[in-house]
Amino acid sequence: MAWFSRFDEMKKSEYFTKYLFLIFFLAFSGYYVILILLSNNGLISFSRYFTVPVRIFIAISLFVVFKNNYSSIKIHALKYFYFFSLLYFFRILLEANLYEDYHLSELEFFLYYLSFVFFPIIFISKTKFTIQNYNSLFYALLLSSVLLSLLTIFYYSDFIGLGARITDFVNRDQNYVSPLALSYCGTLLIGVSSIYILHNKINFYKKGLIILSMILGLIPFFLGSSRGSIFALIVPFIFYLIFRKGFKRKFNIIALVFFLSLLLLIGVNYLGSSVFDRFLNIQSDINSNSTSSYRLIMYQSGIEQFVNYPLFGNSLELTLTGHHPHNIFIEILISTGLFGFIPFIIFIFILLKKSILILNSNPQKFWVCVIFLQALIQNLFTGAIYGASWLAIGSGLILATSKKLNK
Repeated sequence: MAWFSRFDEMKKSEYFTKYLFLIFFLAFSGYYVILILLSNNGLISFSRYFTVPVRIFIAISLFVVFKNNYSSIKIHALKYFYFFSLLYFFRILLEANLYEDYHLSELEFFLYYLSFVFFPIIFISKTKFTIQNYNSLFYALLLSSVLLSLLTIFYYSDFIGLGARITDFVNRDQNYVSPLALSYCGTLLIGVSSIYILHNKINFYKKGLIILSMILGLIPFFLGSSRGSIFALIVPFIFYLIFRKGFKRKFNIIALVFFLSLLLLIGVNYLGSSVFDRFLNIQSDINSNSTSSYRLIMYQSGIEQFVNYPLFGNSLELTLTGHHPHNIFIEILISTGLFGFIPFIIFIFILLKKSILILNSNPQKFWVCVIFLQALIQNLFTGAIYGASWLAIGSGLILATSKKLNK
């Protein structure tokens, strides 16, 4: 009987690990893999019918994972997240009663935030993860990003190496794919993989495959050519250099940065320098009133909108554009004012402190912090709080990982 019980536990653990793999495969780059397939097979109009079911599946699946692997350890940081979320939900309810005309309905705002952000943070942070589970999460991220890179090569090979952004060749009426999705998926693959191999003992064969995957990640990174992705790639390494204790321990990251720099230089030589050209030409773009200057105008307008309604905010969107301001801090200020912004910033600060704790006490898991750091930077340049799924996943993983370290 004891043997059968042990066998059942092994089967349950194996099933759970595979289930986690599927969830996080879709939550990371797998979602965009399917969008690329739809777009290049004339089915992009059906993407909306795919997006909602996938997000519902992820949310329900995370609940199942949470229910079967619940951790009773209290997480005090969540009280700040709860308070912010309460105010954000109140803003949505208030706007629904005022019948404001937004680019999304108030119900969509509510459901998106609930499924993309609220549930993932709660369920992931309250789940007990084993070493096998963490490995499953990492390889889900790795495989989904590698598949995205391979599909990018397959469908957009004609544009690779021309030194330009994909939107210079493909418009929304064709086999369109978001350049931001490409760039940030490539950044995620390169950044997370490099930190993983730095601190985890893996054989030479696996290490070689991961490095090859990082090289493949250069394709979507360069073809997407997002300025924000450069910051997202750099910031985790700066964070590591600043907060990693012990001078000798920093030599490995310096060597890694040197290797990545060499990799990027090779990428520039073969794939073009569009991403760095756009980064270095920010000032000239601003002077010529390009889209970069318009982004700054949105930021300025968002801050002015907040100043007019500083305590509780006044809208779910930027009044100037009728859309989100492409910066979650400004978005939170105009949506919930200081009463929502302060608990959210405290929550982010706690996550940064826990990232430092993980870096120095359990560096093998620091790659989960890279997800959070990259997503945080990403959402300072693009995206909205109601759709910040990677930020939510990274936040939940940091809270789950740091629980044992706090005991």
